[in-house]
Amino acid sequence: MSAQSISPAFTTFQDIDGQPLESGYIYIGTAGLAAATNQITVYWDAALSSAVTQPIRTTGGYPMNSGAPGVIYTGADDYSLAVNNKNNSTIYSSLN
Repeated sequence: MSAQSISPAFTTFQDIDGQPLESGYIYIGTAGLAAATNQITVYWDAALSSAVTQPIRTTGGYPMNSGAPGVIYTGADDYSLAVNNKNNSTIYSSLN
């Protein structure tokens, strides 16, 4: 299984006002289903050995791994994605 990195359409995840997403939530799920309720296993490394706990929190628009910006990986060929702000309002959502 090859790892796919999960990255936003921009350099960082953005809030509704275009600013970097602070204290946001990122969910990765089964393709075609709501990410928040159909989560799949995602990882902090391309070797797919360090699992991520969802939701993934953001600081400055970056997914945070133990206080440092991280890259998210999955072994799935396709996935759904939901990005919510600190109030848990949907900023971005895609089923695949």
